[in-house]
Amino acid sequence: MPLEKELQQLKHLISLEQSDANEPVYIQLRIEGMADDKFIAPMVVVKLLEEVLAVLHTAEQESRLLDVHVIVSNVFLLTLSFTDDKESVSTKWPLLIKMHTSG
Repeated sequence: MPLEKELQQLKHLISLEQSDANEPVYIQLRIEGMADDKFIAPMVVVKLLEEVLAVLHTAEQESRLLDVHVIVSNVFLLTLSFTDDKESVSTKWPLLIKMHTSG
């Protein structure tokens, strides 16, 4: 699947999550690098974000802030991090994937 399409799906999921008025998770998304002509297995990134969001929704937190940082180069690095404001503990979920390019 083209990486650009996967990142669009990621943005769509984040929009849906932030529109949930009942238990919103505030998500900061940062994307660095160019996704042109790069490919990734379908739904890898979206599925990871879904799993992290499920964990956050079951946690008893007053503040739900998730930082999603994507770096695209010869590799794809995704870091999802959440800081527990009660205990000042940071949790990170990293994902590193070697990129395939067209041609």
